[in-house]
Amino acid sequence: MVFIRRNAVKRYQLFLIIALIVAFSHFAVAGTLSSNLDVGATVGAAGCSALSTTAISFGTVSPGTGAQANGAITITCSSGVNYSIALNEGLNFSGGIRRMVNDGFVGPEFMTYELFQDTFHANPWGNGSTAPGDPVNGTGNGSPQNHTVFGDTTADSTQREGAYQDTVNVTVTF
Repeated sequence: MVFIRRNAVKRYQLFLIIALIVAFSHFAVAGTLSSNLDVGATVGAAGCSALSTTAISFGTVSPGTGAQANGAITITCSSGVNYSIALNEGLNFSGGIRRMVNDGFVGPEFMTYELFQDTFHANPWGNGSTAPGDPVNGTGNGSPQNHTVFGDTTADSTQREGAYQDTVNVTVTF
């Protein structure tokens, strides 16, 4: 009888071990999932990336009077990048003078104007060679930087009425 009892105990122990393994096996390995995480960066070239302008409009000018108006050039350059903003002569430049044109019925009529770097109109804004004045220099800070263009015009006393305009090219060198 002792032999049967030992077998029963061994079977009971074996049964208990198997039951415990089955009962707790789902806690031992709950499962594994894996995936990839992409990591990357783009390093942009140091330089200037955006340029915009705001037109200069002198409005209505009476013959024999003058007018002043401002425009703007906005540039975005990387921090620490030195740049230079040059203004060319315009489409109607003649004899060292910028001119706006009125293409009227009788033929072209011109009205002179000047562009300056400062509010006192002491420093003409040009390109340092063919257009009067020098370029404006700056250093980028990573954000848009605004540069005001100060304009001055005078309509002579015989100026024909009509709309006068010109286009000046803006060049940024960095």
